[in-house]
Amino acid sequence: MIGSTASAWGNNLWLIVSVAVTLAIMAFGVAGVMEKVNEVMMAALFGLFILLGIYIFTLPGAGDGYKYIFTLNPKGLLKPEF
Repeated sequence: MIGSTASAWGNNLWLIVSVAVTLAIMAFGVAGVMEKVNEVMMAALFGLFILLGIYIFTLPGAGDGYKYIFTLNPKGLLKPEF
């Protein structure tokens, strides 16, 4: 799938879709449509964020990653050099 979008003509479908959506928004009035589209897209973004968090939680080794992220090392705060 990634190889097809990375080819010379593979991304044209998504380019055409984005231009068509942009033209539709502009044709029906920018202010009102943008507010409605923004409501839907923000809800979709939030939903995708939740799904991504659930997916990451189920990956092997996720517990070790969370342990590393949420472990505070006070000595490291006193000496922040790498």
